[in-house]
Amino acid sequence: MILPIVVIYCIIAAFFLADSSEQSYNKKKVFLIILGIALVCISTFRPEDMPDFDNYSLFFYSSDAGGRFEPGFVIITNILKELNNSIYLYLAFWAALAISLKLIAITK
Repeated sequence: MILPIVVIYCIIAAFFLADSSEQSYNKKKVFLIILGIALVCISTFRPEDMPDFDNYSLFFYSSDAGGRFEPGFVIITNILKELNNSIYLYLAFWAALAISLKLIAITK
C-alpha cells in the first residue's frame, strides 16, 4: 500500500520542479485536483486490514471512545451517521478534509 503513495509523491515532486512558468500554474492546479481525488479514493477504499481501520470503524459504529476525541470530531461523526450510516462516507469526509488542507498548504 505504501508503494503507490511513494510513486505519487515522486511524480508530484518531478512535476513541480520541472516548470515554474505562469502558464503551467493552471495545469498544476488541475493536476493537484485530480491527485487529491485519487488520494481520497485510495484513503477511503483502502483494505480493512490496515492498522487504523479498526479504530475508525469502532468509533464510527459505537460513538463512544471514552472521551478521547475532540467534541467537534464527535459532532461531525454524528452528523455523518445521520446523513448516511456508511463508514465509507465517514472515511471519505475525513480523507477529503485532511488531503485538501495538506495540498493547499503545499501549494502556498
